[in-house]
Amino acid sequence: MGPSADTAAIPIRSARPNAHLKLRRARYAGSIVREPVGAPLARQLVVLDLSHGSLNPADIEVLVQYKNRFAQLRELWLPLSRLRDQDRGRAMEMARNVISDARGPQDRLDDEVHEYGLRTRTSGARRALPPDRL
Repeated sequence: MGPSADTAAIPIRSARPNAHLKLRRARYAGSIVREPVGAPLARQLVVLDLSHGSLNPADIEVLVQYKNRFAQLRELWLPLSRLRDQDRGRAMEMARNVISDARGPQDRLDDEVHEYGLRTRTSGARRALPPDRL
């Protein structure tokens, strides 16, 4: 598994070996995380945050299969409550600290931006209507 053009563009600095990769709420967290497996980035990761993301059993299997490439990994944040028991057990092998996303705050920025857009569109639509149609 080699890096794709997307992950090859991530700057890797040997002077900064303690990398944190946060992919919170990523719909395709499992697919995304497969990319750094073959990249130098994997060896530098100290924290990998896949909290509130979407992972399937095959994604967990890939992480465990290549766990030796994540040699510095100290923290792995996962949606543990949404994993099957056997996948949860396998994931616990990945890092010193495997942390459930239930312990961390859920990033609500996307939801808030969407709600703001709805409010803005709704209030703008009301202004456009004639007074008798409000």
